[in-house]
Amino acid sequence: MFARFFSAALLAAALAVPALAAPYWVAWDGDGFPENQGWERVYGNEDGPHEGGAARTIHEGVMTIDSLRSNQIYDFYELDRPIDPDPGELFVAEWRVQIAANEGNPGAADSGVVIAPDGSGTLGLSYVVDRIVSDLEGWTEPIAPFEFHAYRIESTDMVTYSLWIDGIFTRNGTWDLFSLNTSFVAFGDGVQGARSFADWDHVRFGVVPEPASFVMFVLATLLTSRCRHLLVPSQCWGVGA
Repeated sequence: MFARFFSAALLAAALAVPALAAPYWVAWDGDGFPENQGWERVYGNEDGPHEGGAARTIHEGVMTIDSLRSNQIYDFYELDRPIDPDPGELFVAEWRVQIAANEGNPGAADSGVVIAPDGSGTLGLSYVVDRIVSDLEGWTEPIAPFEFHAYRIESTDMVTYSLWIDGIFTRNGTWDLFSLNTSFVAFGDGVQGARSFADWDHVRFGVVPEPASFVMFVLATLLTSRCRHLLVPSQCWGVGA
């Protein structure tokens, strides 16, 4: 009797999981310049917008952005689209980058990543050689200099997030919700006033099912595929009356 009740309750819970919007995934993996893969290139120098930009190369899947010539150079890549997760989903952004040089005002970051949710707000993470900085929150985290590091942001609500560095949970944080930015992800050299040399291996972002919701979704699929008659749920587990 207990087994039958448990099966029925489990099936009801699984079927109660709300339908999820179609997840999406955007991946730039260093196999071409981002502007050739749907990103907008935003660049300029001391002569104005759309002039010059950084010296760029791609070698073995890594894009180098070199703006050491002038602190007036900026060169970054932006993709505008709805990015927020629905209930039961998780927003994920991940990237791998090495900052080989950073010059300018003491402590001035030059390269980084900006994420703006669909309502309004900004999360800006930028780099000096030996640390990552949250531009709007004001915190810093040390990193080993002159090495590639992998970063990952996770959020269910685009208000709070968790940051992982090299697969290790590092901290929780909060978007600046007073910003008017909306619905984009950007990366690269976004600052006039500093100079940098950065190697970008990949930038990826998207929406995936939350782990708990995904388990329940799979469970519901398995249960419904095995059950011909929902009125006899014990048959799903091969349990007799």
